[in-house]
Amino acid sequence: LNQTITANVTATFQKTFFFILDSDIVRQKPVRVSAKALNASTANPLIVTARQILGVTSFTIPLNDQGYQVYNKVARTLCPQWNIMEDRGEKLYLAVDVSSSGNVKREFQLRADYVDNFELVAGQRISANVTPSTPMFFKYSFAKSQLNGPVLVRVHSDSDTCATISVQKNVCPIHDLMYDIEYDGMYQSMTEMAAITVTPDFSPITEQFVVVVVIHPTDYTCEHLGHELLDSIRLNPNNSTPAQKRDVAYNEMKNVVISVESTMTYREYIFPTLITVGLLLIIYLLAYVGTILETEKFIRGFNIEFEYSTVSDDVESGEIAPAVEEQKRPPIPRPWGFRAVGF
Repeated sequence: LNQTITANVTATFQKTFFFILDSDIVRQKPVRVSAKALNASTANPLIVTARQILGVTSFTIPLNDQGYQVYNKVARTLCPQWNIMEDRGEKLYLAVDVSSSGNVKREFQLRADYVDNFELVAGQRISANVTPSTPMFFKYSFAKSQLNGPVLVRVHSDSDTCATISVQKNVCPIHDLMYDIEYDGMYQSMTEMAAITVTPDFSPITEQFVVVVVIHPTDYTCEHLGHELLDSIRLNPNNSTPAQKRDVAYNEMKNVVISVESTMTYREYIFPTLITVGLLLIIYLLAYVGTILETEKFIRGFNIEFEYSTVSDDVESGEIAPAVEEQKRPPIPRPWGFRAVGF
């Protein structure tokens, strides 16, 4: 590890390199394999295959980004779970195979390193330089105090180069390529800033997630073309129009700063929610009681008016003496909004 190996291969002569890993270190720091082809071509590329204990990661050099650009240097971070063993302190072996389909010798450079600053910590920032051929991802573990509420993943950059930020479960394989980053988890395209809220139930088993950063070879995904049209261009690179061609001045290198911030817990959400619901209930009860009182007052006034009207009719017909009628005549209440008619 931590050294550059230079060699060459042909179709009949491939090479395998074995790297000794420490099982305790790979639990905290995954391995990143980078390779550079000096004279390989898209017709006869080099195939690099990293064989871990539980999985395999492979890529070609040069990397032909579906008709956009050709990259002679490729770097991939190996999924750490494929290297973890139950026995701690044991030596692990990472095998990297390099082969070619051409008869001409293809010279290459190979390197394997531990990834420093791989784990994100709440309140701290991690900076990284990413290109379309060198995607990166970082791991975050929920603290016990954060299991009651979500966290906010922020990604900031001074460059307006188009990128996609993805939050995925910490389960292999990690989708860190432009054409598969949307297969799992949540994703968001960005130029200078992105933010994704992650709840603990996003990955309840491991209580961990990874933040993946992938750079696009063009900025059309972030501007106006969208993913569907981008896919059609990738599938039909020869039919691209001048508006879809790559800008010569497009800056592929993008420096990103990633941070994770704690947000309000569920208990902090519940308190103001209960207060709001309580106020609404009080307003509803007051309105309901007021409506009942006004209705009862209205009905009572209507009944009194009706009784008085009946007595007046009896007096006019001579059935009841006027003196008696005057004695029985009660005071007439006038409820609000009610006006007697016909007296």
